[in-house]
Amino acid sequence: MTDGQSAVGYGPAMLLLLLACTPDPSVIRVPVSTLTGEATWAVDFDEASEAEGFADCSYTRAFDGIEDRSVPWLCPECESMYRLDVELVSGDACSTLVSPDGIDTLEWHGASTDQWLRGSENVLLSEQGSVVAGPDGLGWTNETEWLQLGDATVRFTVDGFFTEGRGKGDPWHGGAPHEGKYLCGWPDAEPPAWEGPWTVEVGQTLPDGWLRDQCLENLRLHDFSGRWLVIDVSAMDCPPCQDMAAGERAFIETLAREGVDLEVVTLLAPSLSDPLGQTSLSMQLEWVSAFQLQSPVLADRGWGAWVLGAALGQDFAYPAWAVVSPDLEVVAVGTGFGGWDLFRPYLGAQGR
Repeated sequence: MTDGQSAVGYGPAMLLLLLACTPDPSVIRVPVSTLTGEATWAVDFDEASEAEGFADCSYTRAFDGIEDRSVPWLCPECESMYRLDVELVSGDACSTLVSPDGIDTLEWHGASTDQWLRGSENVLLSEQGSVVAGPDGLGWTNETEWLQLGDATVRFTVDGFFTEGRGKGDPWHGGAPHEGKYLCGWPDAEPPAWEGPWTVEVGQTLPDGWLRDQCLENLRLHDFSGRWLVIDVSAMDCPPCQDMAAGERAFIETLAREGVDLEVVTLLAPSLSDPLGQTSLSMQLEWVSAFQLQSPVLADRGWGAWVLGAALGQDFAYPAWAVVSPDLEVVAVGTGFGGWDLFRPYLGAQGR
């Protein structure tokens, strides 16, 4: 493959060859920090709920995992973040009452200076109580306000203890930033490492991200420095997102004839109802094929929903987008799609 040539134009046989040449991330085993422990939720029903037959109960969950460096944008305030397997230890009836659809068996936990943060594959990390540091590990405590749970009113008291240790594993969980030439032929600008901030602001540098491309490599957004960028945050079942993708290639080619070097990078979520879900390779390839794209279509992994979503606040919707200058400065952010000419004022006024 020549430099700049995209693998997305090749047939199934070539794609299989490319995938076969991709290193298996599961073989990475280096020293990592580990986190192991248990937490117990005490469920306290108010008097009215008890009169209706609800009784106080508790359940305990066990957690076991290692540090996660692959998605720092999910918890920019965390001093450490862990990816943990979760198992119900006791209190099955109580746990089912609180979580009738079952528990999340994979969670992310993080600790800031004094706050414990927690999330899952479908829930962004949020503050879940206080961190109590001790000589043998970390304590996690929380007492909620009264909450409505179905027909009952409850409050939760959480008491957990976790031991920090050392082990071996892949702290990137297969999501390490790529270095060197890309199998799909994307540019390699060799940008310096990025450690934050993880907020999008007009006039500031676009936060980096490393997201899986169509060739199963983790493409760095900062590798596209030197050209104009439109970061397109889309979802598979979003009609305006599909309209945007349908006109993407023609717009890039039109601007190229006008002397503007533009790349569109799509960050794809599996659906509008699952913005933090796992975008499969088949979804990425389906998007590329449906709209005949020659640009990167990346598995979002929460970057769009969190980094750009935080910048847009309650205005966040699909598609969301950011226009970025060749020196990686954010020029504009917004949502919705009314045609590609929407982007011309930013690209034309700033780029010629």
